[in-house]
Amino acid sequence: MRESYKKFVIYSMWVAIILFAIRCLIAKISISNYIKGCTWDEFGCNLLGYAGQAGGVTTAFMTLFNYVIWKWKWVNKIVDMPILAKTYTCTFVSDWQDENNQHEGCLDIKQSFLNVSIVFKTVESRSISILSSIVTESDRKKIVYIYQNEPRAELADRSSIHKGTVELWIEETGELTGNYYTNRKTSGSMTFTPC
Repeated sequence: MRESYKKFVIYSMWVAIILFAIRCLIAKISISNYIKGCTWDEFGCNLLGYAGQAGGVTTAFMTLFNYVIWKWKWVNKIVDMPILAKTYTCTFVSDWQDENNQHEGCLDIKQSFLNVSIVFKTVESRSISILSSIVTESDRKKIVYIYQNEPRAELADRSSIHKGTVELWIEETGELTGNYYTNRKTSGSMTFTPC
């Protein structure tokens, strides 16, 4: 399970437990009355109702958390998830057999707490992430993704549709640096700078 999903499940469980406890405290008087003069069936139904209320509020809160709240500066320090959603300019070096092995491109990252979507464009092609994840390795964070590259139609005779993998280290400067590998047995290094 991805690191972000594990954190999300843990946060959701804690929010639900805390909200359930608060709901029970609010209903403390009626709970004590049920214990004194009510059947266990009624008492159990009320507790299930409180759990349902806590579950509904937790669902709404965690949906907001996934898209908005985790980006708040003080919350982000706690959850330790880099905010990468922006546009980057890129220079990359490729071992693809052409006369110019240095190229430029643009990377666009869309992000929620649970998902990262990446589109990389050059003058010749567009790559879209199929699977992506932010992982921690040796106390450093990196984004790893698998992509499918689709070249422009007029370039299909020399550049076919292909798949590849990218590993980008998230630098303290905000840059993303790393390497890519393709199923065409090509590779290269990349540096992305925020626009």
